[in-house]
Amino acid sequence: MSDYQKEFERFFSGMADEVCSLFEGKFSNDEVLSYMSMITNKVRANDKIMQLVISDTKMQSMDNGFPEAVTDVVIDSFGTHQNIAKHALMEGITLHSLQYIVYRLLVKGLKRSNQAEIKLEKGIIDNNEH
Repeated sequence: MSDYQKEFERFFSGMADEVCSLFEGKFSNDEVLSYMSMITNKVRANDKIMQLVISDTKMQSMDNGFPEAVTDVVIDSFGTHQNIAKHALMEGITLHSLQYIVYRLLVKGLKRSNQAEIKLEKGIIDNNEH
């Protein structure tokens, strides 16, 4: 498991109740964790969207395509995560909340990554640690 995945799970565990409540108890914590991890990783792989997250404020990102990118990933996930994706798409509040949660997860990951890079530059950790 990558350091990012470990950090994601640690951060997500602090939000698990909030996220799982979006799905009204219809899915297990493990199902929601897996789904959120997949959604976040796919959005993270979108260089254009990650540039928004890095350079824009949250509101600017939300106005410049971030919600649409999350929605596209949710739609694309329909084949492998049909029930949970259907719930997200059918419940506008759930989709809107997912967009903000994914944003928070990405920002948290970036902060963690930047801290590791700063430590690496200062020689505090070695290359294998981050």
